[in-house]
Amino acid sequence: YSNGVNAVFQTGRGPSGVFINVLPYAGLPWFVRLAAPGGRPPPPGAYPGAMRNPFEPPGVPGLDVDGEGRGCNELTGRFEVTEAAYGRQGNVRRIRARFVQHCEGAAPALRGEVRVGSTVRASLRVVPRAGGLLTARLRVRGGGRGVRVHRVRCVARVAGRTLARIERVASGRRARCAWRLPLAARGKVVRGSVRIRAGGRAITRRFRALAP
Repeated sequence: YSNGVNAVFQTGRGPSGVFINVLPYAGLPWFVRLAAPGGRPPPPGAYPGAMRNPFEPPGVPGLDVDGEGRGCNELTGRFEVTEAAYGRQGNVRRIRARFVQHCEGAAPALRGEVRVGSTVRASLRVVPRAGGLLTARLRVRGGGRGVRVHRVRCVARVAGRTLARIERVASGRRARCAWRLPLAARGKVVRGSVRIRAGGRAITRRFRALAP
């Protein structure tokens, strides 16, 4: 476990999956249980048709989220693990998962996300190109096999003027943005940023480049 500002977080592997406990210094605790079929720690992937852990039938993923003294007697739901790494002794090195849980067959759902120990990082390279183009290429590293780039936002300005973007692409672990540089921008400093979501995190990288 590790000490946080407002709570203690405990993670580990139990007899039927992994657990994440949140023990606040004030208030009641929350508990999250996740299991791949067979009670195994879940690798990255989607787990539909989950049932209450640790009572799920063989071949069915397990899920249980309860807190503040409340929980489900019977539940259905699903979860998706986008990042996961486990130690040999059963410790959870990192995990990122989103979940949806229904109690007692009711339509209303508990939705949430748990994130522990992310290693996602991103590097940005900005390249002025011949013909009055500026290209920004961002690459994500770490975070496990399931990490992908989502929701790319990018902006570039020169002398207080926003440049016209002609490209914004996300593919796998990469994102790319490009702008058309007007003649008046030549020899001036272009400032901008590229913002993405990857591995459950929002990542922003800022840049400065000299227009060719």
